[in-house]
This record gives sequence, C-alpha cells and structure tokens, in this order.
Amino acid sequence: MRYSSYCLILVTGFLLTNCARKVNLAFSVPEKMDYNYRLTSTTLSQTQVMGMDMENNSEQVMEYNIFATGNDANGNKQLRTRYTAIQINQTAMGQEMVYDSKDPSRNTEPNLEAIYDAMINKSFDLTYGPDGKIIEAQGLNELMEDVLDKAPAEVQETLKSQLGGEVMLQSFKAMTGFYPGKPLKKGDAWPISNDLNLGGMALQVDVVYTLEESKNGVAKIRIDGEIATDPEAPGMDIMGMSMKFDLQGTQQGYMWVNEATGWAEKSELLQLMNGNMQMDSPQTGNMTIGMSITSNQQLERIK
Repeated sequence: MRYSSYCLILVTGFLLTNCARKVNLAFSVPEKMDYNYRLTSTTLSQTQVMGMDMENNSEQVMEYNIFATGNDANGNKQLRTRYTAIQINQTAMGQEMVYDSKDPSRNTEPNLEAIYDAMINKSFDLTYGPDGKIIEAQGLNELMEDVLDKAPAEVQETLKSQLGGEVMLQSFKAMTGFYPGKPLKKGDAWPISNDLNLGGMALQVDVVYTLEESKNGVAKIRIDGEIATDPEAPGMDIMGMSMKFDLQGTQQGYMWVNEATGWAEKSELLQLMNGNMQMDSPQTGNMTIGMSITSNQQLERIK
C-alpha cells in the first residue's frame, strides 16, 4: 500500500470516528464546585410617542459566586449564590444614572446606591433536580424584600417587576435548563420552550439548540429562538401608568459548555423585539406606542 493511501485511510477514519462520537451533556455538580461568573447585559429600547423617538440605554454587569453546599433529603443538589459586584449605567431622556459597587465614587443616585448595596454579598440557596431544573430558591425573596425596603415607596412596584425573585432567577435557569436528555452527535438539535416574566412582560420563548462542535472537552451550541409576549397578560403598573406589551422577535447566539461538568464556560446572545406598548394613564389616556428592544447578553466564567 502506498504511503499516501495509508495516510488518507487514517485521516478518513479519524474524521468518521469524531463525527460519530456522542456528546453527553448533563447536569452535574463537581466536587467542591466554586465558580465565579460575570453576566453583562446591554439593552437599547426605542419608543415612538406622538411622532417623537425616545431612547433608553442601559448596561448592567453582575458578578456572582456559586458554590456547592451538599444535597437535600431527596438527593437534589444545593448551591449557594451571592452577588459580588454590580455595575449599572443607564441613560434615559438625557439623564444618566450610574452605580458601581467596585468604585462608589462613580455613583450618582443615593437611592440607587442603597438599593444595590443591599444586594452585594447577600446569599440565597438554589436547589436543582437531576435534570438541571431549579426546584426551589431559598432566601431570594427575602433578599429582594430587603432591597425593596431601601427604595422609595413610589418606585417599589417598578423595581419589583425589574428585580423580583423570579426575574433574577431567569439567568440561572438559562444556564442549566437546556440539557437534551440524550447523547448527541454533531448537528443534532433539540427544542426547549419556556414561559418567562421579565419586567412585567409575559414571554413565550421557543428555542432550538444545535450541537455545532465538540472540541477539547467543550461543546459549542448554537441558539436559535423566537420570542413573543402574551398581549392578554396583565402587564405592569408604574406610578399610575398601566402598560401592556405586544412584541415579537428572535434570539440568536452561542454557548460553550464544559462537557465534563455540564456548566457553561461562556455564552453570547442577541435578542431583537419589535411591536407595540399599550399605555393608559389619567394624564395621557389610552395610547399605542411603537417599541423596539435590542438586547445583548454575555456570560463568562471568571477566576
């Protein structure tokens, strides 16, 4: 056999073996697990009111620590989480608000400072089932109640819709709520659907995950999703204004998952939504406002 033919057989065999190799992505809690993550969210919301375009820009950076504490009586895994740093930069109607737990000299709003200071280094416990779904969050509601107590009474309902326990849980649910329940080969796809409530928006999110690559023990997963609000949902009330949302859009991105642990090393996600907001107040009456939201989210495991 010629040398070149022999090499071709070896290369072909290697490629076929790796294409057929199965990847098993499943939830686990490594012994002495102690991870740190940084979640960066940037959002641009645009509305059109009576022919005028208005923009609201925000960037939110949250760093948190999550570590194993043992099992409950049923053998479910328990992990403790605490926020170690928070940065907020928001510009709305020409006004800028800044909060930085690492550099308090940058803080511009005493009320905002008191609210987010109440979150730093406060912990809550998450209980996970064997499929990676969160069964229970202990201490999170108490933490959020403490945060809301630091806020002026007139904005507490607004903050509850933006920072309520269920809202804060969404990023944790997304990290471990995608497992396919079966071994995968390259190109395999599986759907996951979730009902979410974020900032008073009731959302239906239908996502298709696709195993795009497995390399050096890390699975690269493509994310393709569709998002739609429920126009019949109650919506939200802020300082006498009632708001309901009718928005549709997409989300696309990637996540890189450690195959040995099932935990994300990093992820990138772009969400685009367009539609209308129905607003009603004694001052304005009933108005239909055009709205678009562009959101980028980046998660990374840090040292």
